[in-house]
Amino acid sequence: MNKDILYITFVDFEEQKSGSSVRPKKIYDAFLNEGYNITLLTGQQNRKKERWQRCISYFKEIRKNKYEFCYVEPPAGPIFNLCDHLLLLYISKFKKIATGLFYRDAYWKFADWYDVKGIKRKIINLMHKFDWFIIKNTCKKVYFPTETMAELFDFPIKEALPPGTELLNIKKEVANDVEIIYVGGVSEQYGGKLLLETLDKVNKERRMVLHLVCRKEELSQIEEYLNRTWLKVYHASGKELESIYSKANLAIIPRKIDFYMDFAMPVKLLEYVSYELPIVATNCKEVAKFINSNRIGIVCDDNVESLYKVLINIDMNSILEYTKNVKKAKENNTWNKRINQISNLKNC
Repeated sequence: MNKDILYITFVDFEEQKSGSSVRPKKIYDAFLNEGYNITLLTGQQNRKKERWQRCISYFKEIRKNKYEFCYVEPPAGPIFNLCDHLLLLYISKFKKIATGLFYRDAYWKFADWYDVKGIKRKIINLMHKFDWFIIKNTCKKVYFPTETMAELFDFPIKEALPPGTELLNIKKEVANDVEIIYVGGVSEQYGGKLLLETLDKVNKERRMVLHLVCRKEELSQIEEYLNRTWLKVYHASGKELESIYSKANLAIIPRKIDFYMDFAMPVKLLEYVSYELPIVATNCKEVAKFINSNRIGIVCDDNVESLYKVLINIDMNSILEYTKNVKKAKENNTWNKRINQISNLKNC
């Protein structure tokens, strides 16, 4: 069986600083683990000259070979460079290769907090609509992070991809009490204020350390809490995170509940599962569904009182019980299971 495939991404695998860059690399590694021979296109699109050069080289490389299918991991925003649109048209229409695309984000269409305004927003929306015109004319199947998101888009063949976890060898430091980790943005939308305000209240009654991983430029948003003894702040990514994860026995996703967050499936959720951490999360629909169906944590409302009630009452026995279920969820949602679903493209 031919196991040569095309894989198009818009990131550099050397720069693993966010979920949008982590997932394409994990997919790539899973394809390799399954024995696929991958002709890969990487490179950030804002480096326009470099992206054009890579697209042209990619075209020259693939024009004489046969491939089983093509899989695309597009950027979160619109595709900037016409060379990528032309490449998709060539692969689909001239090479006649079954093409699938993972449409991971739609903040431009559904997020009320999307802060781009005026003419710039109109231009970005037009670019997204042009992308959809190209997608509809080149792709056999479009994948989405969740079923809820898939329902919002009109496309003949679409499906939700299972989340992706890694079978990591976990090393844990022994903890006698609850130690929480949060990795992500600290803006109000992502729950930074809710998280810190709640932990401040909890620590007046019981000691509970928060290991918070964020970008340096975000510190100004949380400076009033930086002197708290229960807060430990890190700026890390990739392998650097392993030692931080080893300190925690509970993870948290404190996102503000809204229409957009309801259908989102954050990469960090599955990273938490990969590190075998039970999860406390606000009641965003798809995140809550995953946590409740796998019995791997507790869901609460997106306010201080609700989150406080969960954290003040959680104990080590509960955490140990949830951890057993997390290990099962980890094995049932690997990246390899995800690409096994993608490989059905060859039958389209």
